[in-house]
Amino acid sequence: MSILILDHNFIFLRSLREILTQNFPLVTIRNATSAKEGYRKLKQYPCAVVFLDINLPGGKGLEIGRAIKASHHDITVIMMSHNDLPEYHIAARNAHIDFFISKDHCSIEHILALTRYGLSKQKPIKSQGRGPHPIAAVSTTESGR
Repeated sequence: MSILILDHNFIFLRSLREILTQNFPLVTIRNATSAKEGYRKLKQYPCAVVFLDINLPGGKGLEIGRAIKASHHDITVIMMSHNDLPEYHIAARNAHIDFFISKDHCSIEHILALTRYGLSKQKPIKSQGRGPHPIAAVSTTESGR
């Protein structure tokens, strides 16, 4: 299982990645700083949860979120913004985004709960009919990052 963080704010991205890595050590955390890079990584790596900045360069976050949900309806998409306006919440809901959180007012516990929810929706990987595949060897880092 993996999580993808799409955000151009390196400080926020690094902080979120650190929180997720500490709390989900068996989950691979990947990141992208543009829409193009995000699409490429999403296509290349299976993903359970996507954290998506609403103001991502190279494409509007809502459009990216809508496209992700249209092609990968099982992925939990969590839209993030510094602007906590009701219009953004409505637009995210209309784009079929699973959750909308304020970067300024969201607690670590809330982020972890949403992440647990998204990871729990994924079906276990089967290994040649012998039950769930152990995921203990999954890395929390991405080569080249």
